[in-house]
Amino acid sequence: MQGLLLYATLTWGQVGNILHTPDSVRPLDTAAYQAVCHMLRTEDQPHVVLDVQGRIDCHRINRHTSASLNFQALKALANDSRIVEVAVDNHYLYRDIMDSIRHGNLGAVYTNELTDATRYMVQYTPSQLKSMGFRDEIRASGPSGITLLPGGERDTTGDGKGSVNGHVVVMISRDLNERDAARKLAHEANGHALFFIMHQDPNHAEDKTRGGNPALEDQIRNCVAETEQNYDNAKRSRSGTTKHRY
Repeated sequence: MQGLLLYATLTWGQVGNILHTPDSVRPLDTAAYQAVCHMLRTEDQPHVVLDVQGRIDCHRINRHTSASLNFQALKALANDSRIVEVAVDNHYLYRDIMDSIRHGNLGAVYTNELTDATRYMVQYTPSQLKSMGFRDEIRASGPSGITLLPGGERDTTGDGKGSVNGHVVVMISRDLNERDAARKLAHEANGHALFFIMHQDPNHAEDKTRGGNPALEDQIRNCVAETEQNYDNAKRSRSGTTKHRY
């Protein structure tokens, strides 16, 4: 069985040589491995470790049970027969409907939504803009993640982009901060990639809008919400430990 292959460069490997290895989860970049850990509860993180060959130890993760939705999703990915690659990069390759290899780009820009709105919607006051839903907080915008599926170029309900190597490929923008990288990984890997390996519909909807696939939407929403809680709890715990030392 195959699991989650984590890497941060566009290295497209050969298909078929290790598809049925039960413990071939291989993080090749610290940022990608950290994004996985940041999705998880603090008590679950010690069970996602690397073996001597640099792979996430599938035997170790299988010996642990957790009520965490994210841990359960990661374990399912780690025990599947498909390779799921996760890369932290702003550039990726995909196969289009014409069977051509194309280049795609990711990116994220952090701005204050309310501040931006006041610049371009000068007829409204900040209070009015807030009442219209514009939030006074810094958020990332832009295409910051994508999941490329084998045969995705032929999926009429998807985005017409397929992986070039027959693997499931999860891409996350390198522009994201730690928290948002973990959130995006939870969305892409524990949502789209997981539903694909479980033979469920991995697409939001035919027109890519929300609400067309409630099972997927619920999974993504719950995984992202748990990731936020896990990351924030771990950060508070680290902060408390640091203060206690002094």
